[in-house]
Amino acid sequence: MENLKESNRINQKVPGNGSGQSISPALFKRTLLVIATIILCNISFAQLNERYHELIEDAENLSEKGKYYKSGQKYSEAFIISENNPLSFVDRYRAAKAWIRAGETDSAFVQLFIFSHEIFSKETINNATILGLYSYYDHILSDTNLRSLHTDGRWDEVLETMKKNKEKVDDRLDMGMVLLLEPIFEEDQACRGLAMKAEEEFGRNSEEWLLAFKIMREKDSIHLVIVENILNERGWPGPEVIGYTGNLCLWLVIQHSDKETQEKYIQMMRDAVEKGNARSDELALLEDRLALRQGRKQIYGSQLGYDPENGKTTYVRPLIDPDNVDIRRAGVGLNTLQEYLSENYGMNWNAKRYKKKLPEIEEIDERLKAFIEP
Repeated sequence: MENLKESNRINQKVPGNGSGQSISPALFKRTLLVIATIILCNISFAQLNERYHELIEDAENLSEKGKYYKSGQKYSEAFIISENNPLSFVDRYRAAKAWIRAGETDSAFVQLFIFSHEIFSKETINNATILGLYSYYDHILSDTNLRSLHTDGRWDEVLETMKKNKEKVDDRLDMGMVLLLEPIFEEDQACRGLAMKAEEEFGRNSEEWLLAFKIMREKDSIHLVIVENILNERGWPGPEVIGYTGNLCLWLVIQHSDKETQEKYIQMMRDAVEKGNARSDELALLEDRLALRQGRKQIYGSQLGYDPENGKTTYVRPLIDPDNVDIRRAGVGLNTLQEYLSENYGMNWNAKRYKKKLPEIEEIDERLKAFIEP
C-alpha cells in the first residue's frame, strides 16, 4: 500500500537622494539585499524560512485589524530576510494592498514593481501552478483595492511589465497540456486526502477506507492513460513547457502506478533530471518505491511500512547503508531522514538502532508484502 503522506522604520518607501528625485526601486531593493546578507549570513535557510512565515502571519493579522501601516512594515521586514522565496510574489501583492490602505502609494508601487517582475519569472513558473499565476494576472486588472493607483503613471508601467513577461511565458507553455495536467494533479491529491481522512476516522481496511481507496485507484488508472500518452508522444516536457504543477503531475501519476509502468518510465525521468526537466528529489522517491517492488532495499529511506496487524506506520522499510542515508538524501535535495520522519510521522531516526533491528524489520516487511501491491 502506498504511503499517502508522501507529496529604524522598515517600510520600503522609496527614499529621496537629496536632489529631489527618488531612488529607483531596483537600487533600493539591491541595497536592502546587501544589508540583509550582512546581517543574516550566519542564519540557516530553515530558520529564515520559519521566520519569514512568522512575519507574514503577523502582517496578515495586523491587516485584518486595520493596522495597515504596521502590516506593511511587517511584510517588508519579511522580504528583507527572504529575497529568494519563489512564491513571495503573492505576499508582495498583499503588501501592496496594505500600503495602499495605509495611504503610502510609493511603498505600494515598490511592491507592485517587484511583483510584476516576479509573477512570471522562471523561478515562479517552476514553483507555482500556471493557472494560479494567470488567475493573479487577471485579478490585478480588476482588483478594486488598486483602483486608486490607476491614474498614476507608474500603474501603466506595472501592467506593461507584467504583460511582456506573460507573453514570454505564453510563447513557451503548452497551455493544452497545462489545462489537462493541473486538474489531474488536484484530483490525485483530493483522492489521497479522502483516503487519509477515512483511515484516520474509521481505520485502515474499514468499509469507508476501502471505498475511498477503490475510488483513488480508479482515478489513478484514468490519469495514467492520459500521462502515458503524453510521455510516449512528447517525452518528459519539463516545467517551462507544462509548468511546475504539470511536471509534478507527471511524476505523481507514475509514482502511483504499478511496478511495470514505473520500470518503463524511470529511465525517461532519470534523463529528464539530467536535462533539468524533472526534479532529483522526486526521482529519489520513485527510485525507492521501485527498488522495494523489485526486491531490493531502498536508497533514500522515503518509503515507510506499517504493521499489518494494526495498520499503523511503524518503520522505515529496508534501507541500504543506513549510516550514510543523509549524505545520499542531501545529494538529491531531500532533508535529513530525522527531519522527514519527525515532521511527517512523529518518529525519530537512529541509524545504529535501525541496523540492529533490520533483521526484524525485514521479517515484518515480508509479511507486509502480502497486504500491498507487488
